[in-house]
Amino acid sequence: METVTVYLDVFFLYNLLINLLLLYLTAVSSDRRLSFWKGASAGAAGSAVAVFFMLFEPVGAVCLVLQLPVAAMMVFLAFFPLSFQNFLKLFLLYYLENFMLAGGIYLSGNLWSGGGISVAAVVLGIGVLLGTGSYYACSLKKKAVGGLRMISVIHKGKQTMLRGFADTGNNLTDPFCHASVIVVKKELLSSLISEDEECIRPIPCTTVTGENGLLWGFIPDTVFCENKSLRVVLAASDQACFHDYDAIFNPIILLS
Repeated sequence: METVTVYLDVFFLYNLLINLLLLYLTAVSSDRRLSFWKGASAGAAGSAVAVFFMLFEPVGAVCLVLQLPVAAMMVFLAFFPLSFQNFLKLFLLYYLENFMLAGGIYLSGNLWSGGGISVAAVVLGIGVLLGTGSYYACSLKKKAVGGLRMISVIHKGKQTMLRGFADTGNNLTDPFCHASVIVVKKELLSSLISEDEECIRPIPCTTVTGENGLLWGFIPDTVFCENKSLRVVLAASDQACFHDYDAIFNPIILLS
């Protein structure tokens, strides 16, 4: 019987890189920012469990059952904090990326390696995953972009309607809760909130000219767009270029 030598450090590093790739593509496909240290921590935790499986070799059914909470732990560590609904979507998206990678490696192995798993098959499988994942992310964004959207904002019993423009260039997120930021004309928010309220928070931003600055925003009680409740932060701006609309938002928030 042929003996195969597996070096645990190489095995750990290989799994770490694959986990980071899958988490990164999950972030790209959902238009979320992934902190390197959060991603590395989540990937390392998943790799440590993979080493445990390698050492103690649990039976196939047990290993399959344990993989689900391990994947859930990785998604939670990488994208915390997030709501249960968004967690579930990211978890399913992460598993979709897993299946795509496994399918890409299997297909590449059968076509170029005679059914075996070689370095070339892994590289080609990763290429398939990157290509399909990027195409999926672009198709989602294109689906959400187009025209104006009416946004209903309710805060402390006051309501206002905003004409929102979908712009994929608005990647601004709140540094505290990591929610997407909708940039609104300053005068329109003055009717909802006063400048001395404690809930107002600073939001660092960079303009199209490369200048750094701060916007002042808050989390409203309720925001609706196309009959969908949104978890967002509203930020006032008197410098953004508004034309026939009142607010600028990233269309990906309609898909989250």
